[in-house]
Amino acid sequence: MGTDASVLIHEVLVAMRTGDGTTDGITNTIHIHPALSEVVARAAGNFRTG
Repeated sequence: MGTDASVLIHEVLVAMRTGDGTTDGITNTIHIHPALSEVVARAAGNFRTG
């Protein structure tokens, strides 16, 4: 899939485990900074509506 995909997938697992079908599990989590996984958190924030 790509370099560092194993790091990025952990953010997606958060959303999958919440089971509500939204990205709120990612956007409402405190993330380590700076970290590569912030890429997914920011992407999830771009999908929020409302």
